[in-house]
Amino acid sequence: MNPCKLCGGSNTVIDHKTYWTGMRSQLLSVELRHWCENIDEDTFSTRRINIRAKTEEKAIEIWNR
Repeated sequence: MNPCKLCGGSNTVIDHKTYWTGMRSQLLSVELRHWCENIDEDTFSTRRINIRAKTEEKAIEIWNR
């Protein structure tokens, strides 16, 4: 997975949303979250990027674009 194109950071978390069917967990979606910290040094703002996809591979593919 590439670093962030805005801040160059790697503060990224990938969460798997699952559903318990009674016999196994079924993957519903994947959420990739990233926080760009202090990319604007004048305002010290923090920006959050969210990507949702059906699979982890697809979320990372979107992130790397």
